[in-house]
Amino acid sequence: MNLTGTFSPQALGWLGEAFEDCSTVSPFSRLTADGFTEEEKNDLLEVGVVDNEDNITSAWSVALTCLARPHSFVRLRFQTDILGSERVMYFGDEELDSISLTFTQDEKIRVEYLPDNEGFLAEIAQHTGNSTLLNSNFDCRIGFHEALLLLAAVDLNRLQILRCIADEVQPSFVTFTEDALYNAAFIDGEQPVRLTKILRAIRNRPEDLPREELGECLQSLCDRELFVTAEEGYELGDAGKRLAGNFLIIDQVVQIDCGSAGDEDDLSFAQALFLQAGLHDILMIDPGGGSVALETVSAAVLGDYLQTWVTEAPR
Repeated sequence: MNLTGTFSPQALGWLGEAFEDCSTVSPFSRLTADGFTEEEKNDLLEVGVVDNEDNITSAWSVALTCLARPHSFVRLRFQTDILGSERVMYFGDEELDSISLTFTQDEKIRVEYLPDNEGFLAEIAQHTGNSTLLNSNFDCRIGFHEALLLLAAVDLNRLQILRCIADEVQPSFVTFTEDALYNAAFIDGEQPVRLTKILRAIRNRPEDLPREELGECLQSLCDRELFVTAEEGYELGDAGKRLAGNFLIIDQVVQIDCGSAGDEDDLSFAQALFLQAGLHDILMIDPGGGSVALETVSAAVLGDYLQTWVTEAPR
């Protein structure tokens, strides 16, 4: 039976106190009842979540047990300049046993047991589109520091093209020295709108590349034709130049995080990020497996990813 309710974080925290041995991935492990009021308790009584003895009713007990002891979760975040939404799916042990938390604009949490995700995905598709076309094909999997250097070079070219547009001159690509690239990746890489800032945020305060190892990374990027040598340094390869030209302004971001609890309550975690600069320009960043995959995908492929991730429990 489908159940739906909207709660404050402290109300959910209070309900979670009824459950012991919560899973590592359960939100009850983090939510608290601090600030929970009698008025909120009465609201729970009126909508049938608890009875007069403050016990959770049988229907909601099944739903909240799924929330207390899920084996895995998938978090989906969607962000534009003016709109943001977040939904977390939790998966229980029974087939099709799932519950979603959607965070609302008024800082409430919408809880839906056995949710229908089609409406949520359709809302996102209104922004991302569903075209099968791509403006450019780009696909590589490289080490984290190499990925930072590559995106730093893309950033340098994005900024150059934007300056040319602002100055009303013909856009051009840049030749960069080793020092300029290193600074862009590891010193200035936290500047707003830079792709390097996004990648560093995914890795969560990564270590910088030792300066003496830069040459080896540059050679690796040249061997893959992602960089080419120039008279005064390096340039992006053709595929990278197309990437820079097509991703001047990132107007929306879709982030997917998933995790599952193991037998010893250890947590395995995976993540993917989709940066969209237009209907036919979406860059997927997958930092899994000790390396980073960078791939342009269509809006239709993005939609397929989202459909799979919100309906199939990670294991």
